[in-house]
Amino acid sequence: MDYVGEVLPVVILVQPAKTDLFGDPLTTAKRVVLGVGITPIGLRMMWRSDKSFKPYFIMKGGMLGFTRKALSNYASYQNFSLQIGLGMQIKLTDRYDTRVGYSDFHFSNAFMTPNNPGLDVMSHNAGIAYHLGKRVAR
Repeated sequence: MDYVGEVLPVVILVQPAKTDLFGDPLTTAKRVVLGVGITPIGLRMMWRSDKSFKPYFIMKGGMLGFTRKALSNYASYQNFSLQIGLGMQIKLTDRYDTRVGYSDFHFSNAFMTPNNPGLDVMSHNAGIAYHLGKRVAR
């Protein structure tokens, strides 16, 4: 099990310019809302870490802050985030692995205001992992 943390220095949210109480659009016009995020709480469970194919489960929680009220004109500037995902990390060399996965990213204000619009984004992801430190001779 590993600790996982994340900093999102730029968050770009495209939302309706006018909404009702529940965040439903009242116009087709869009507005760009900028924000930042931090996810200080997280864990990754990886099985078979000494093998070539390593399945993993990841869960992270944190906060997002926006320059305008997010998802509804009646919501809040601060939102809580939760990300859950599954994937596979595959060994390429002693230093490099590739990672593919599927995750759900949710954020909402957790009823900090009477209105609690939320957003769920399902996504595929891929990346390259580089192992730091001295190489171990085998």
